[in-house]
Amino acid sequence: MKTRLATIACAALVSLGMAGNAAAQSHASCDAYARDYAKRVSSGTEVLGGAAVGAVGGAIIGGIIGGSRGAGTGALIGGGTGAVGGAATHAQRYQNAYDTAYYNCMNQRAAQPAGGLQPWTPAWYQYCSSKFRSFDPNTGYYTTYSGQKRFCQ
Repeated sequence: MKTRLATIACAALVSLGMAGNAAAQSHASCDAYARDYAKRVSSGTEVLGGAAVGAVGGAIIGGIIGGSRGAGTGALIGGGTGAVGGAATHAQRYQNAYDTAYYNCMNQRAAQPAGGLQPWTPAWYQYCSSKFRSFDPNTGYYTTYSGQKRFCQ
């Protein structure tokens, strides 16, 4: 009787260890996917755009207040301020894209039926790309003939 209980306890511990390992692998692959997606979505042009707009605005205000010398100083100050604002916008856009992609990835993995392909794996990408012409590998969704978006499973 004790041997049987010990065997069941060991099997339960091994099973829990496998589940924990699968969860860690799921986290790691969703993290990698979300980072890649966020890099593609947030291009980084916000910093340059902010600096350009800030420089032009600063030059105009500096020119009005201080003449031609004030325009150069205003452009420098405005450009620096615009670049900082653009960097903050870029960081927020990246974080939002990452959070959304990671959340979707983890939720789709949790909903994946047993025996199906694991989302975000090379085999899953291959299957979905070959089965659905409208498959978007960035989101994992395809568009049905009626125009609905569905996650590839």
